[in-house]
Amino acid sequence: MDKINLVKASELTSPNPVTLVCTEKPDGSANLATVSWWTYLSFNPDMVAYAMAKT
Repeated sequence: MDKINLVKASELTSPNPVTLVCTEKPDGSANLATVSWWTYLSFNPDMVAYAMAKT
């Protein structure tokens, strides 16, 4: 997987579609979650926000 900066991500994802959020654990394994609501918070520093339920 290639890393891209947030500005490039905003170009690729407008309007905001359903998205996969991927996080990396300290052991190197990954977690994936489907997110239907997210938004950009800042480009400096790069930040996005998303909402998830406990279920």
